[in-house]
Amino acid sequence: MVRVEPYGEYMVCFSGEDVTAAEDLFEITAPSDAVVVIHKIEWAQSGASQTDEILAHSFKRYTSDSTSGSGGSSVTPQSTMSSGGVAAGSTAERNNSTQITGGTLKQEILVALNAMRSGSRDLLGRNQIVLSPSERFVWSLNDAPTSTLTTHCSVYFSEIGG
Repeated sequence: MVRVEPYGEYMVCFSGEDVTAAEDLFEITAPSDAVVVIHKIEWAQSGASQTDEILAHSFKRYTSDSTSGSGGSSVTPQSTMSSGGVAAGSTAERNNSTQITGGTLKQEILVALNAMRSGSRDLLGRNQIVLSPSERFVWSLNDAPTSTLTTHCSVYFSEIGG
């Protein structure tokens, strides 16, 4: 058996961001020459604005002909390697208020979560999402919360190839 070592291991995150509407919390686009494996997704909320409600999240994999969402901002994936990993080939955006459109939805995992009651946790569990080169991963908050949420979100992934 051949074991393929990841080219790099990365994370994208934000902390203390107010969310008031359905949005794409993260969008990660795989580089054209590497496979991306999403390993871990974490969500938490904090502060006085905590809402005791169950919110639907979806983790989606789209073909490369999809159109990126807008209204958010770019975020640079950070290496999680202990001593100076290489720069990620993937690109990432966060908090897109206009969600992704078009393309072909190839995979979707739905999760319902009450972060106030369950605290921070890994939403993927033992699952992984594997992106072929140039595919997009999108983490969507499907419905608007009833009040502003102060959120803390992280996605951990590896790139293989490149």
